[in-house]
Amino acid sequence: MQVKYHTELMPVLGKLMIEEPTLKMQTQATRSVLAFCAGLLSFDEDDEEETKVSGKEIMSQYASNMLTALVTILQKSISESHEPLQMQALSLIGTISDVIQEDFKQYFATFIPIMVNLLTTVSANSMEAKNLRAKAISTIGSIVTSVSSSEDKEPFKANVLEITQHLATTLQSRLSDDDPQDEAIKDALAQCAGFLGTDFTQFMPLLMDQLVADAQLSVDFKMESADMPSTTDNMEMKVKIKGMGEQKVSMNTDALIRKTGAFGVLKKVSENMGRAFAPFVEPLLPIISQHMAYDHSKCIRKLALKTFKFMLIAVGEPRNTQLF
Repeated sequence: MQVKYHTELMPVLGKLMIEEPTLKMQTQATRSVLAFCAGLLSFDEDDEEETKVSGKEIMSQYASNMLTALVTILQKSISESHEPLQMQALSLIGTISDVIQEDFKQYFATFIPIMVNLLTTVSANSMEAKNLRAKAISTIGSIVTSVSSSEDKEPFKANVLEITQHLATTLQSRLSDDDPQDEAIKDALAQCAGFLGTDFTQFMPLLMDQLVADAQLSVDFKMESADMPSTTDNMEMKVKIKGMGEQKVSMNTDALIRKTGAFGVLKKVSENMGRAFAPFVEPLLPIISQHMAYDHSKCIRKLALKTFKFMLIAVGEPRNTQLF
């Protein structure tokens, strides 16, 4: 649909997004544009070969007008404290950044101050506010990624350092298990590490305690007969196991999300920091080794294995042979 109808749909959707007089209808229009752009993000090599055009090429035709409009829309939604429109606008900005990649760098100086201002003015005193902050943090991560491959990083470096410091400090405050900011911050920090490379080393001491604690969280996995009364507040489900009949399994899914997020950050940070990650290999090695055979999550096993690979690269020869 994006390839066939973008010339008809995008101008109409964009006009509705900009000109709708009510916040409710403007939110709906922005949501429609977001759905269209998300389809461009899902383009893969097979799609591009078949259509002879990339999602980036299509989005580039509309990015300038869309992003100019989104400055006004986002500022309006913030001044009106209209959370639904804020969420849709932030999601659309991040998606456009993900689609056009390095071409977004010209808009970095426009949007990053708005995002930072939102984080400093919106207090995390309700779940709605936490969700909004988490969305802003995710959008910041997408914007930082768009400039990570720039030949000249100096125009962006001061902002990325400031953002990284703010996020690392927030993570240190020990967010609650159900706080959506936790996963968003970890993802964004990994993206900041991709930009900063060896300069990310200064933030690792702020992160290590939290990452180690989260990586070692127990997911409290239990399996017992389905006839047994419930003994946990964790999520439960019934399964049939050959030779055992119907069983009831339970797991702390919030802990699993935090644990997976920690391993995701460790994988990305170890990859992005390269040899600069070497000082952190020794304290992390027992945790990574233990989870390469983790029973309860294939994702964590894969992340641990990949992190181990980057650890070997970080310490280099001949020390890497001693890690086996």
